Amino acid sequence: MMSQKSTLRSAALIGFYRFWHGWLHFKGAGVLLRIGARFFPELAHYPLSVPGIGTLNVNLRDASGFAWLNYSLDEAGHEDGMIAALKKLAPPNPVVWDIGANAGFFVATLAKRLASHAEIRMFEPNPGLMAVLQQLVACLPNTQAHHLAFSDVAGNLVLHIPPGQSTVASLTPKPGSVPVTVACTTGDLFLKTTGAADPDVVIIDTEGNDACVILGLNELIQRKQPVIFFEHLFLSEDVVRATLPAGYRHFTVDDCSGELVPGWNPNRGHNSAFVPV
Repeated sequence: MMSQKSTLRSAALIGFYRFWHGWLHFKGAGVLLRIGARFFPELAHYPLSVPGIGTLNVNLRDASGFAWLNYSLDEAGHEDGMIAALKKLAPPNPVVWDIGANAGFFVATLAKRLASHAEIRMFEPNPGLMAVLQQLVACLPNTQAHHLAFSDVAGNLVLHIPPGQSTVASLTPKPGSVPVTVACTTGDLFLKTTGAADPDVVIIDTEGNDACVILGLNELIQRKQPVIFFEHLFLSEDVVRATLPAGYRHFTVDDCSGELVPGWNPNRGHNSAFVPV
């Protein structure tokens, strides 16, 4: 429990960030907050009021906490285009999967902008992000969170988590990162073992493992033909072309407008969409 002194100093620091960064749009507040987070232990579990959601305990010693703080200032990040495209392609009241859900800020934005959703499932292997995802589940209707990685085969994987940068954890070793063994399944196996509803839309952001995740959805793709969005930053055009399922077309999602640009066009966006014909 925070003392009155720590509560006041943390509130003052967050208040300054909201004013300097959020209201005036000046630089420097983030550096000050990061320095403060080193010395104020309560900022690792800060009760952040997020409009439209509620109070989430976020870690401001980590990039995930900063992302939530910016979200609370109505800064949704760089996925406006994909959300616009998703809204165009999703059926009414869709079942949505977010594979590589990170700290949940994308799902929070999506749930706010969709007219309705039958169910949203978030899948995240990073154990350090599960606490905030479970809090988010308690705040958003028809959402679930699963501590799982997805790939093309089931088993265990080693996730490499850079200290203070849990939002960019990946299966690729990075200098200074902390290796953590995580449980991994495939989308098809998850559906068989849990009886979960087939998703209408699948969103994948796994820092380079996206093609393997799609291969692990082969039975779902043949049965349901969901719309599939994925980040292609760490993939080549050849890999994307080889992963494209039969009966689908490939589009690049324009980062700003959400326009579906036919084929491979990384200059227009960092996300792709596989859309059933």
